[in-house]
Amino acid sequence: PEDVDPIVATAMAHYQFETLHPFNDGNGRIGRLLIVLQLVGLGVLSEGLLSVSPWFEARRDEYQDLLASVSATGSWDSWISFFAEGLEASANDSAERIRRLLELQTSYHERLRAAGARGAVRDISDVLIGQPYVNIPNLRDATGLTYQAVSNAVKKLVEIGILEQRHVPGVMAFRAPEVVEIISAPSAA
Repeated sequence: PEDVDPIVATAMAHYQFETLHPFNDGNGRIGRLLIVLQLVGLGVLSEGLLSVSPWFEARRDEYQDLLASVSATGSWDSWISFFAEGLEASANDSAERIRRLLELQTSYHERLRAAGARGAVRDISDVLIGQPYVNIPNLRDATGLTYQAVSNAVKKLVEIGILEQRHVPGVMAFRAPEVVEIISAPSAA
């Protein structure tokens, strides 16, 4: 209904999904993904950048106890408060990671400028913010540049220290370690 707060509606839907437990495996992961998809669908989020799993996983016992309490008592208040707290903490954590990624992108641009690198090198450095594990063919596809232009740009990014080569059998793979550090750091929430 239109008069129900979207966070409350999402908390209720999540409870219902978890109570149904429709799959043999993966209900928790799917349920947390559905939270984000529902918030996007309701217009609360414009992008699915919210990661709620770390907060809820860190509080698994309380999470499960509150879900069980709704089933046992029909009282929603504690569950909805807990759920809203989780969304707020997750949103703050996601916003902080995005802020750090944007600062890193600016740092990349400054390092590239200092090294005299531009064009394809800068284009690829921008791709790395959202795709830190790459190889030459997927960078070629992402940028529309030629294989040789991408190869030369990647070589320059390795020299500057923005990319490092990874040892993956059968493919020349690279990663942007600073991006990986930001996105994989433990949640502050």
